[in-house]
Amino acid sequence: VGPTVRSNSNIMAPTRLCVAVLVFVSVCDGVLVGAASWTPLEQARVPNVGAVAVSADATWFATLVSGMSGSLNHLAPNGTVEIFPVEGNGSRVTVWDALCAGGGCSSPSFDPNGNALAMLSGGQVWVSHLEGGAWTTPNHVWQPSAKTSIAAFVWGPEHYIGFSYAFAQPASPVARVVEEDIIIDVITNADIVPQYVFCVVPSVSSDSTEGRCYDDLDVSVGLAGWAISCWPFDSQFSFAPSNKAPTVVALSHTHNTFANDWTDVAVSLLDLSTGNRVLVSSGTSFQPLFSPSGKHLAFTRADAGDYVWAQTWHVCVASIDALKVEATVCQEQGTLDQMPTLVSWIGDDELLYMEQNRTAVQLFSMRVADGTPGSWSAVSIPGLPAKSCPVATAPGAGCGVIGGGFRSTTRVAVSSASAPKPVLGFTYETLGETQQGFVASYEPLKLRTQPAKPVTTVDGTQGHVFSTPSVFSWKAGDGRDVEGLYWPGKTNNAPLVLFTHCGPAMAQMQTFVGYGSVCARFPLASLAEAGFAVLAPNYRGSSGYGKEFRRADEADWGGADYDDVLSGAVALITAKLVAPDKVLHTGWSYGGYMGALVLTRAKTTHNLDLSAVIMGGSLTDLISHTGTTDISKIIKSWAGGYFWQDDRAVSMMEHSAMYHVQNATAPTLMFHGAHDPRMPISQSFQLHYALRTRGVPVRMLTFPGSGHIPGDANQLYVIWNETIVWATKHAAQAKNATA
Repeated sequence: VGPTVRSNSNIMAPTRLCVAVLVFVSVCDGVLVGAASWTPLEQARVPNVGAVAVSADATWFATLVSGMSGSLNHLAPNGTVEIFPVEGNGSRVTVWDALCAGGGCSSPSFDPNGNALAMLSGGQVWVSHLEGGAWTTPNHVWQPSAKTSIAAFVWGPEHYIGFSYAFAQPASPVARVVEEDIIIDVITNADIVPQYVFCVVPSVSSDSTEGRCYDDLDVSVGLAGWAISCWPFDSQFSFAPSNKAPTVVALSHTHNTFANDWTDVAVSLLDLSTGNRVLVSSGTSFQPLFSPSGKHLAFTRADAGDYVWAQTWHVCVASIDALKVEATVCQEQGTLDQMPTLVSWIGDDELLYMEQNRTAVQLFSMRVADGTPGSWSAVSIPGLPAKSCPVATAPGAGCGVIGGGFRSTTRVAVSSASAPKPVLGFTYETLGETQQGFVASYEPLKLRTQPAKPVTTVDGTQGHVFSTPSVFSWKAGDGRDVEGLYWPGKTNNAPLVLFTHCGPAMAQMQTFVGYGSVCARFPLASLAEAGFAVLAPNYRGSSGYGKEFRRADEADWGGADYDDVLSGAVALITAKLVAPDKVLHTGWSYGGYMGALVLTRAKTTHNLDLSAVIMGGSLTDLISHTGTTDISKIIKSWAGGYFWQDDRAVSMMEHSAMYHVQNATAPTLMFHGAHDPRMPISQSFQLHYALRTRGVPVRMLTFPGSGHIPGDANQLYVIWNETIVWATKHAAQAKNATA
């Protein structure tokens, strides 16, 4: 669905700004930067390795590769799932092609016996079985009704599958009583989903073989109903090991499906025979994971005290005897970034997990002695590409990204937690090398694997060679050290694009630059190749740099973190690496919030005259955001209270762009999803109105049906293309523009 354009007609009509912008941005009127050989269309077509699954006996692998195909305005998702043997020259099996060709498959997983592969597609769980050495055509398992939409699943013992589905109440034309509704759901009269229900079913089931659903629980199981992007919400259930039909499962759950109750996550044990639920841990606990013996249950739990948006998780282990929790011990020292994503037990004395390390994501091992989690170390994986890793400013900063990006969208798969040398399946990428699937045999407790072997040959670069950025460091106004990824311009008088990531507890990492940035995939590679210098600061509040740094923006959003971003631009200008009068800013979500502040305050705080600002999913007023966002508790988390308490309104106004809009002069390009629950579209409308009224050049595009960040490839393409056109046009019109 195409965007709706709102524009200041005196400045720019909603028409194409130049011809052939996909190939030569320099043909636009007045543009004096170079050509971008990596285009938005090429970025749209970059394939993504969604997962690498490994069978329990490590004799079969499965890979999921998705991408986009088609022409402009007609881009459509596609996908391929391949199952292939580890040894020999057996041909790859493509029985999933008909189901996954439209890009609708996810979460491939082998059963514990290694002779079945399950996957999500179209809101159903589909299973292919290994029979007589051949894989069968996938069939879907039983579900409560044809309208059921399954959110997540997990394999259990003896070919059983557990899954959660959305229990929806159809919308009605009668008056709707608002209790914990989301404003956009009320406006659109969306169906009400009060609960996600857990079910267990044999994987060989058909429509005539019913499973059992536990719809009488007083909780909503899993986290998918309120999937906050900052959390690894895919780890929701874990069956206790058994050599017969499953009897116990550990569940993550909440009281309801609303994102605003993000502090309410807990872990419980569910007796599958009686339906009784036993609480293991509350206090924001999730990621349950049974050990191979079933004697221990690992999970993560927020640190003590009032929980805040800048999360901190500790690894905990509960000793379990049937449905009795005998003891729970948490690793209080904390991991490197204190935000571990649990992967698997290795025996009963080792836990593997993934975690961000500055701009990298690595695999780590934690020792567990008699149910007590202890020391941890990074796992060495030789054989991974490293030629495109930036020079780090800190020792041990790591190279590349395991798992697909922020908060690890794809976990490392483990063949068997009880195998002497389990085989790991995972994705890996660097800034200049596209994501690929790899496998490697792991040596328990030795903190290393055998050399990794690639199992995919995805051509994401399309023959293109990308420049490798450096890690640029500077001192913020208060003396704090800050760093970011920096792509130098073609000259020392190049225009500078500041890209501020979303979050704030996220980061710009060493993911493949040709795929775009974190959040809306801004075309950083295209901008760099067009001649722009690009700086992506990991300001205070970012993940990857430890708890203290991540929480250094508490009660100060738009304060010191805002200075971190602009002081990076000042540092580059002072070093005579970029042009002082050609600074642009782009960002989405929290990056859009930062963009609005930069637009309205940069001149008064840092004496910067911006050439242009590009923002999406923006937050412009912290006061009106309260009560209209789906996560209003984030305001209390950040500020310690709401605007009506303890004179906080004054500080919130100081840190909100709408109360400084009289200072805005830079040409502004705005994007917003029409159904955004996180940053309601009214946040952008009020800024757009103010800019138009003041005669500031502004262009606003809204995306029908889109939530917080567009997922439709055609909408994303519009964002990328418009970004390049706006940036090149207004950088060229800046004072003293040079080639």
